[in-house]
Amino acid sequence: MRLSEVLAEIRMRVSENNLIDSCDADLRDGKCEVDMTDVPSERVIVHAEREFELRDMEGKRADRLLFFPHTDGNALFVVPIELEGGSLRERRVAEQLQGGANLAEDLVPRADAFEIIFRAVAFSGMPIHYAQRRRLRRYEVAFRNLPSKQIRTAQCGVKRSLADALFREIPENPQVPLDERSRLREVPHEEVHD
Repeated sequence: MRLSEVLAEIRMRVSENNLIDSCDADLRDGKCEVDMTDVPSERVIVHAEREFELRDMEGKRADRLLFFPHTDGNALFVVPIELEGGSLRERRVAEQLQGGANLAEDLVPRADAFEIIFRAVAFSGMPIHYAQRRRLRRYEVAFRNLPSKQIRTAQCGVKRSLADALFREIPENPQVPLDERSRLREVPHEEVHD
């Protein structure tokens, strides 16, 4: 299955009203603009909150889901995105991103023909301080049977912020099995890397 076909399949699995052109959002506590510079134009963006409501899904939910092919053509990026006009509340953001990852599991076709590159990104309308990034790294988000990933951060309205969050290297946590009751897991303090 080619990645263009995968993107077409994702589009078919989403209500047409929930397919959008931008990750931007007008929030209660301000606007969050997401600069899409250097993110491939062949992409699908889903208004995840509305899709959750349409499917009568319970629980926390991310604001957006982003899907696009890797430049090598052999992998699909799957990216739940949480948008906050103010500061980030770590556990709440992690739960919302996990909800977005759970919805993405329903949307992405299962196939061995391509690899999944999973990233979870939280945007803040305020500068994200080092201490807050460090606290946020205690949480991980999981997608299917892939190793869980630390949450990446970006600031609303900053040029290339999404691309920087998606493509920069960050240290990964040692792999520890996830709790069977919840896919969201808090990493013990001593495992957090700087």
